[in-house]
Amino acid sequence: RIKKRASKEGVDYKLEIKKGASDKEIIEKANEFDFIVGSRGRSGWRYKLRYIFRELALSNLEKELIAESIVPFLMVGD
Repeated sequence: RIKKRASKEGVDYKLEIKKGASDKEIIEKANEFDFIVGSRGRSGWRYKLRYIFRELALSNLEKELIAESIVPFLMVGD
């Protein structure tokens, strides 16, 4: 649906899905995109403890992308 809308509006659109990509891989490729959406998943222990230990609320990837301000970044999963 998004691809069809992008084509209709004349917007250059590229979607890349990389399951299991490392933080390093994502950061290295970040400059190729205008927007990144990530999913931390709900099964990991860090995800489950994020409300108890605030230092686990943001992953290393999120912290680095925020600090570098490379591209807009949205983490989903809550």
